[in-house]
Amino acid sequence: MGNNHTNRDTRFYNEQIINCHTEDEYNMVMSNFDKNCLDWNIYINEKLMLKGISKKDVSNSLNVSYNTASKMLEEVPAKRENLLMLAALVGLSIEETNNALTRFGRYSALYAKDYKDFIWMFILNNGGCDNPRRLHLKYQQEYDEALSEIDPSNLPSGPIPTGYLENLIVNSGEETSFKNIIKGVEIVLDSGYDTLQDYMCAFIDDSIVTVSNNKAFIQKYYYQTEKMSENTPPDRMFLLAFGLNLNLTEQGVNHLLSLAHMAPLCSGECNEFSKLESYIFFLLRMCASSFECNTLGAFEYDKKNRFVKEDGEVFYTPHDYIKYKLKKEYINSELLALL
Repeated sequence: MGNNHTNRDTRFYNEQIINCHTEDEYNMVMSNFDKNCLDWNIYINEKLMLKGISKKDVSNSLNVSYNTASKMLEEVPAKRENLLMLAALVGLSIEETNNALTRFGRYSALYAKDYKDFIWMFILNNGGCDNPRRLHLKYQQEYDEALSEIDPSNLPSGPIPTGYLENLIVNSGEETSFKNIIKGVEIVLDSGYDTLQDYMCAFIDDSIVTVSNNKAFIQKYYYQTEKMSENTPPDRMFLLAFGLNLNLTEQGVNHLLSLAHMAPLCSGECNEFSKLESYIFFLLRMCASSFECNTLGAFEYDKKNRFVKEDGEVFYTPHDYIKYKLKKEYINSELLALL
């Protein structure tokens, strides 16, 4: 059953969009998208069926109502943690889970330096479990206990390589307890988003005048940075808005996403957000032909030599042009409120 839905990946569609030079060509590519696009509900329900897990089992295991469980199996879970719990419940591998996170949910991939993700990786590497929420909380308590017992003088002077932590999990045997792994490493797993926050802060400081009038965006920016300080992954929609507001190029936006441990801009038609992201990808490519790019991954623009004309309107920045186009095609998108 699953083989009927395996198809070309987003790289194929990205290449198709890259070759588009007009909106008509883009629309033609989108109309020809593989109609067998693997939807989340097909993917997750196949996994549940193979494991013999019912909706009621999902409800009980994840400690959510039956209606909530049903919705999570019909649409991509609105919370990253819920997708991770489903991954653990059906026994996905770390690699499969990262694919589900980035492809279906447009969430960040698992990151070993984030202690909550470190725990999820340990659970997934051991084949998952019947009660993911309870087990994750148990390991969190073990982590907190181990942390309180660590001698600060034994802490490493420099950062622990991410690859080292990943190998530590992958190479742990089934009999290895989580407590033993934590005690053996004697580290404080830090925030996985410090570099991203520094990067965003530098751009905001340089561009505060251009975005200061957008109160919704500024509010969201401070909210997201506060959440990142608590090791909560940022919202992908917000990162796209950040990139567009600061006139970042396709490469600049992808760098921003990579710092959040997320997949680059990708095309698809599995849901409205996939279609919206496909359109943004196309518009950024179009802007690259009208505006110069600097080494920081942002567009350069000036009112004398660089602008776009369309429908009798003149757009002097990529942000203004893309916002105009999105208003025509995605008037109800929450992204528009942040632009």
